[in-house]
Amino acid sequence: MSLEGDDFVINGDEFTLTTLISNLLSNAIKYTPNNGQIIIKLASSSHRYSWQIDDSGSGMTEAQKDRVFNRFYRVGGDQHPSGEQGAGLGMAIVQHIIAIYNAKIKLADSPLGGLRVNVTFAGVKCD
Repeated sequence: MSLEGDDFVINGDEFTLTTLISNLLSNAIKYTPNNGQIIIKLASSSHRYSWQIDDSGSGMTEAQKDRVFNRFYRVGGDQHPSGEQGAGLGMAIVQHIIAIYNAKIKLADSPLGGLRVNVTFAGVKCD
């Protein structure tokens, strides 16, 4: 796992922001095989701040990307390689937190072979 980019602080509720990044990183870790790669990039420009997470996991189909924010939906059900149990609520929670901050989230294919998740905060006070 590597971290690259600009240093900034988003002024907001610690619990919601921690839950947001924790859920996204937890998913990247779950779906990335042993000895895989996860890259976290932080970027800022003209009042826009973003977190980008790329992983070398198995990625998602377009149909899965469309459904992943639904409550109780899990990519691969309970049969994904991590074997970890879950309720399928993580990304639904992420979407709710994104709405609280009026942020945007985009899912795309990662150049690493897995998923790219980009969260952009605009109009949020950052230091």
